Amino acid sequence: MVSAEQAYGALQAVKDAGSGQSALELGWIDQVRVESPRAIFRLNLPGFAQSQRDQIATQARDAL
Repeated sequence: MVSAEQAYGALQAVKDAGSGQSALELGWIDQVRVESPRAIFRLNLPGFAQSQRDQIATQARDAL
């Protein structure tokens, strides 16, 4: 079973296309929890990043 800490580690790979910073560092992904067999997270994107929503969600799902 994957822990929340492992999920956070995997999500570090999800980056903002503009700055290259982790979406976690930017606060765009939060409320990460694991309820086996699923990992659940919330995207909290600012207005200017809404165009990246699908891309970030896909990257996060792939990372998990």
